[in-house]
Amino acid sequence: AMPPWPDEWCMPLPRLFFGAAESTPENIDAHVSPDMNVDAGSLNTLRYRTHAAKGAFLHNLYDKSLVDVSRLVHKRFNVLTEPSGNIHRVVKYCTLARPWRMKEHPVPKVGKKPPSITPFNVTLLRIHHYLGSWESYNARDDPRRSKKLYDELRDIDGGTDDDIRPWLSGFIEEVGRERAEELLAKPAWGL
Repeated sequence: AMPPWPDEWCMPLPRLFFGAAESTPENIDAHVSPDMNVDAGSLNTLRYRTHAAKGAFLHNLYDKSLVDVSRLVHKRFNVLTEPSGNIHRVVKYCTLARPWRMKEHPVPKVGKKPPSITPFNVTLLRIHHYLGSWESYNARDDPRRSKKLYDELRDIDGGTDDDIRPWLSGFIEEVGRERAEELLAKPAWGL
């Protein structure tokens, strides 16, 4: 079978950053049947709807790459012997895939050159990046994270987005109600 994107085995995807402004309980529960045994408030995709401005580098930052690793051999690229030096585009070729154009999509320079960033209008998919609760944000041992930074990012308001919210009904249909409840049970660590 033909790959879904035969001309692009490395697909850079723009990020959309979601802050930690809480949706109302009614809004959170809107996509969960009342008889489901699922804590909708534990699902970031239902809990947080407010995001940074679409397409803006500020807050959304660098894109991520979706790589069809089954085709790496055919392109003779090796992530171990030819690293890109960019965690967001891990294979060297990815730094050349779908390059941004400064005139159409201005972004600030980082170091000597502008960062790799994919404009929203040239891609079918995007990555939602959730700040989440303070507890989940602070759970990672990362010196770049602080309460001050969290507080600066939590109330980002470049709009709201509900595009991803209907995923739950499709997920339940695909795996079945019992399995969905099991997979969506609140994690034991309480985040």
